[in-house]
Amino acid sequence: MKKTTSILLTLTACLAWAAVDASAETGQVPPAKGERQAPSGTAVQSRRTSEKAAEKETAVSAKGEQQRSDGLAPAGQAVSLSPERKAAAWALETIGPEALRILRKKDYLIIQEDKDGARLQDGLWDALREAAAKSFASIDLAEAYRRFASGNPVAQEGETLGFAPLRQVAPGGLVTPDVQSVALLLIAAHEDMSAPGYAKAETASAEGALFDTPWGAAFAARTRADALPDPSLLADAFFDEHFAAVRRHDGAVEHFTKFMSAAYGKDLSPLADTDVRNASLSGELRDWLKKYLADQRRVSAVRRYRQSLEKLEAKRAVASQIDELETVAKALSGASGFVDGLKAKLAQPAAASPGDAAAAGPRVTLTSAGLHLHQPVKLGRHERGDAVVVTGAYWLDGLTDGETVEVEETTYADRGKDGADMLETKKARRSNGGPYIVKREPLLKDSRSFTFRSIVGSAEGNTLKEAVAVPVAGAFDLALDGLALADHQALDCRFKEAEGSYGHLEATIAEAAREKKTYADLLVTAQKRRADAAKNAAVVAKLEESIAATREDLSSQKCDYLTQRTEAAVKTIAALPAGCDRYLADLQSQFETINRRKNDQAAFQQTAAKARALEKDCRFSSAAENMTQALAILDADPAARCGSFDAAAKKLEEDLPAVRALALWGQTLDDSVRDAENPPEPGADPAAASLRIANAALARLPTLSLPACFAKQGEALLRAADSSGKSILVPADAAAAKLLPDDNKLVATSAAVAEERRKLEASRAAVLERKVQQELPPAEAPQAAPEAEVRESNAAEPKAAKPAAKPAPPARPLPMSSGGGTSAPGTPGAARPPVVKRRKSTAPAKPSLGPSAAGTPSGGAATAPTDTTKSPADARNDTTKKKSSTR
Repeated sequence: MKKTTSILLTLTACLAWAAVDASAETGQVPPAKGERQAPSGTAVQSRRTSEKAAEKETAVSAKGEQQRSDGLAPAGQAVSLSPERKAAAWALETIGPEALRILRKKDYLIIQEDKDGARLQDGLWDALREAAAKSFASIDLAEAYRRFASGNPVAQEGETLGFAPLRQVAPGGLVTPDVQSVALLLIAAHEDMSAPGYAKAETASAEGALFDTPWGAAFAARTRADALPDPSLLADAFFDEHFAAVRRHDGAVEHFTKFMSAAYGKDLSPLADTDVRNASLSGELRDWLKKYLADQRRVSAVRRYRQSLEKLEAKRAVASQIDELETVAKALSGASGFVDGLKAKLAQPAAASPGDAAAAGPRVTLTSAGLHLHQPVKLGRHERGDAVVVTGAYWLDGLTDGETVEVEETTYADRGKDGADMLETKKARRSNGGPYIVKREPLLKDSRSFTFRSIVGSAEGNTLKEAVAVPVAGAFDLALDGLALADHQALDCRFKEAEGSYGHLEATIAEAAREKKTYADLLVTAQKRRADAAKNAAVVAKLEESIAATREDLSSQKCDYLTQRTEAAVKTIAALPAGCDRYLADLQSQFETINRRKNDQAAFQQTAAKARALEKDCRFSSAAENMTQALAILDADPAARCGSFDAAAKKLEEDLPAVRALALWGQTLDDSVRDAENPPEPGADPAAASLRIANAALARLPTLSLPACFAKQGEALLRAADSSGKSILVPADAAAAKLLPDDNKLVATSAAVAEERRKLEASRAAVLERKVQQELPPAEAPQAAPEAEVRESNAAEPKAAKPAAKPAPPARPLPMSSGGGTSAPGTPGAARPPVVKRRKSTAPAKPSLGPSAAGTPSGGAATAPTDTTKSPADARNDTTKKKSSTR
């Protein structure tokens, strides 16, 4: 029974160490990073070759060690288990071969190997503790990565991401720069995908997102709407460019309405059409556009994150890095106290079985002279870009003459929590003596100080561990910061400041540049960039002078609004770097303003000229409308109203009321002609009503500033008045006599008054006729009678005066304001030109041609004095004559 148990334990030990012994074939514990062949003349072999050669011996050794570790070593065998081998075996058993392989590959554990197996020589304990502390976060990262890569959300909506702490871990070791990039991408994707309504937005954009379209991509290129955290501020700009522009994109409205219907179940087509027709963005549509742009930005961003992960996988195999991180994290999370336990195992003394010959000590003794950091030759400090020289020496004793032993030399830079780098392992066959030199010249890639360590060990001897601190100065980093500051100023188009910063940097590093190539290269770079900055500063100075000169083109005092100098300044910007866009934006805005004012002035000039032409053509309504339009053009931009344009505008403003009045009078006269021809309230005597309207209008014609423009209306009114006068019914003498009392005195008085009135009217007609013949203004003619003032007739009056010389038609009625009255046949008043009395009137909103105007004597071919006693007197006179003859 005891024999059977021993055989089973032996087989178990063989299987346990098979993973370590066959590492070259299985990849579970690969050769240490940086392993090289020893120089020619030394007995150095690669790890893989030595492992294959000693495969059987390692298996036997592992079998014996396992037996002895269990206290079951066969009789006659006594092999001690060193602390290094014991620690390696414990690590293999605790975290497994795969996690152990990865930790060795990532330089967390320093392991050396020989024919008898692996020896754990040292570990980066701070970095291991950091990895163990972040193990659960690493597991969460791996799971989230696989979910997102397969097209699913990073996590449930609103769920806190467990891998967020990895953002604070410095890139290195297991958390490579690629892994950290994945973590940042997943955090950003989760933030976008957790937004309310994202799932519906993504589904609604399955056929194509906004920024996938050509016009959407162009909008994003100009505004970066696809990258802004909040693109909703661009809603107005998007509407103006894609909805309400003259050359708008018809597909934009369709894409918007289709998306909103699919994502929110809203039919916004009527609202969008209304705003597009009005070319004005309503508050409701603005809110929906904000949602639209925000959703489209999120959808595009998540798609971009997926594409970035695909590129990382294609170029850097990021999935395998995530797998390694997860494997180690799971192993460490399941092995509580792994780091402290491993250190304890390594610190324990060697355990030997009773009668162990090796208990007296190792057969080979290694003695170290320590590590020596060579002082820097130049500037007395180590800096980025320098090669650090570290040397060490050791001696070997305990071998017989001609005998050699394999010694493994491992050197690396220990950076604490940030891991290790510069690791290099060499194997060599050594004999008694020395010194055997260990020398490294690593190149400093950054300015972080570190500890340089050396481990020299042999399977048949002791292990030497040495360390030396390597301080690295940050002077070169400060110089790089100075270069970055100058570069930033140059990119910000502050070339004069950049030129000064480059010059200061040159003066600072000039001495160092004579000693170190890194500074010399930096000096050359600074000199070249200073020259570029000086050239650009000269261009900017010229540009600023040009811009200052172009301000006059925008000045309303000068009022020429020319664009040649602004265009030349825009061309000058082409010689500057792209970061000088602020000059271009200002100049483009100025160019647009100058052009707009210039175009406004041209439009004003053209519209004003058209208004004057219409005024000259007596088209007063159209002239007034064009005057108003011309003034409105300048009112839209007061700066365009300057110089001669301001004078022309003032003249228009002065003339506009008169033109509007003429337009109103034209309309009023047209209405009068229509009403005279067809009175709206004819009453009992239509002819009298027509005559009243015609007389009132004819009385107004001579008072207008441009009576010639209303000649057609005057002729039509004269025709209406003449026709109405002929149509008035004159009462018979007998009928008139019946209306008067039978009083001889009254009759005689009436006859005398009538005779005097005839004389006065004959005198007034003669005076008016002379005025017309002498072509004198009617207003300057002498007054024939105190109660009636002669006033100017219209352009048609010379024609109306001619019938006065002809014999008057018998019993021609005179137009009366009251609509009645007669004149005896053959009296001068029957055919004389119209006599009107000048009267002052206010300027009403619309001219009034009512009874008050008709009640005054008015000019016209058919008008007569408005004395209401005239016709009755004539009638009474005739009656008196008849009675006298009878008596």
